[in-house]
Amino acid sequence: MSSNNGQSSPSIANDETRLTDENKIKIIRAGIMEEIVKRETNYVKILKFAVDKMKTDLEGCADHIEYEIDEGHVRALFGNMPDLLKLHEKLLKKLKTEVESAADLTKPQSEFSIGNIVLQLKDDFQVYDIYCSNYERAEKVAANVLKMASLKKTFQNWLAEMPKLETAITCSVLEFSLKEPLQQICRFSVLLKVLAVFTAPSHKDLCDVIAAYQIAHAALTSIEAGRRSSALKAAYALCDTLQKTWDDRSLCNKSGFLTKRGGSVKSWKIRWFTLRGYELKYFDEPVDERALTTLDLRHCKSVLENDLPAKPHCFGLAFPDRVYYMYAITEEERSEWRNLISWKLYLLAQPAERARLALSAPATVIKSTSDLIKTSTT
Repeated sequence: MSSNNGQSSPSIANDETRLTDENKIKIIRAGIMEEIVKRETNYVKILKFAVDKMKTDLEGCADHIEYEIDEGHVRALFGNMPDLLKLHEKLLKKLKTEVESAADLTKPQSEFSIGNIVLQLKDDFQVYDIYCSNYERAEKVAANVLKMASLKKTFQNWLAEMPKLETAITCSVLEFSLKEPLQQICRFSVLLKVLAVFTAPSHKDLCDVIAAYQIAHAALTSIEAGRRSSALKAAYALCDTLQKTWDDRSLCNKSGFLTKRGGSVKSWKIRWFTLRGYELKYFDEPVDERALTTLDLRHCKSVLENDLPAKPHCFGLAFPDRVYYMYAITEEERSEWRNLISWKLYLLAQPAERARLALSAPATVIKSTSDLIKTSTT
């Protein structure tokens, strides 16, 4: 909805505008990459403890007659988890190397490249097909193994020796460790999607990040449907956590000139736009205190591609009462506005709906960031 409510514009000299829009995007991208590395570090700890400690302990117990467990139980429990560990140790090493090299002041944060790292390991991600196909059996075996009285002390030791993690453990260590690969591949796909949203069209990593998302998404489709929906729903809640962090630093606020088409009179006029939260305002000039109009993006139905060939770098905002058309000077600027507004609309959907949308269309049809955060399947 729009309103000529005369609300005041924030001063353009406040702290938030001391950061340029370009620097804000760099900070957001760097934060997403740090989150990816943090999650991978945590995940490798879990896999390593499961393979080096838990699997080894149970293999030792299987060699002694006083324990109820046998080698068949151990194989069913851990399956190809050692292969998952090898994959993610390689991935984490490459990620850390990239982050450390990009920390060099001669290489801007915006030049971090993660997509190509995932592409290098594309074939390795097929290990998830095997792990996920074995998971239901592993889960059933785990339920039986956890009832074995002879292993009670072993389970207690695991809980005490489990390395400190970012993730809270709300079940047995064995169940937690077996379930974590399902959770992590879903989180990884979501973080790659968010990274793509905040990567400029001209950035060398964009196409690779989208391809990396497709690889991760393909891996998670191996998860059984019910478990997949649950794990993906939890993963998409990460979007809200990230957004809260960015809101606290005003990183998703934006301002700048756009040329807007009028409503009743279809003339084009340059306006100063500001985006704060879900309020998109426009003014005659940056120094004006009163907005000409305030648009509440919570009522925006969709962000439209450029369907006005005579106006390059144009996009539209579809509201119930009308479509607001505006264009930027460059494609880069148009993309920033369009992606940021689309992202805010995307966050209006609940995590379960985001998960449903992600699963409703094959990831192979994704060609651009706008495809990644569509809020409808039509």
